[in-house]
Amino acid sequence: MQLRIIAAVAWVGAVAIHSRVEREPAALSPSSAPVLAVLSGGHTTAAASAAWSSTVLHYANTTADPSTVAAGIHTALRFDPSLQPPVVHGVMMLQRLGATEEVPALLQHGMHEFPDESWFPWAMGMHLWLAEDSPDAAAEWLERAADLSPDSIHRDAAAALRARP
Repeated sequence: MQLRIIAAVAWVGAVAIHSRVEREPAALSPSSAPVLAVLSGGHTTAAASAAWSSTVLHYANTTADPSTVAAGIHTALRFDPSLQPPVVHGVMMLQRLGATEEVPALLQHGMHEFPDESWFPWAMGMHLWLAEDSPDAAAEWLERAADLSPDSIHRDAAAALRARP
């Protein structure tokens, strides 16, 4: 069992090394999921972690492709939907790469998997305000975040957005 996990990690490392040598970005796509499932010995969290690690390596490349990053995020979440880093950091990666159309669905996934976390509705509010210039919709999401947090900052931010001319 441990040998399969080691093999999966070695495979991800080999993909990354090959990528660096070829100057092509590396990331595990959904098409690599069956191979990853076998190599991980059915350990879905290990497979998800390997897919996510590969995505982070790809993102670290200055020529990161947003569609490849999105595919890597979805591959990791396919194996383990409760893995939080691909959702939280994936949102920030996609925003930085300009792939903002992927962000709402990823945040919705986070809100479904982590319903008690105020970060996801807060991030949705910030996305709606900054990326889509929709302060009213943003304020609604900030109110939802405020309902989940004892801190007043979300409610104060929602009020400030609503007070804008």
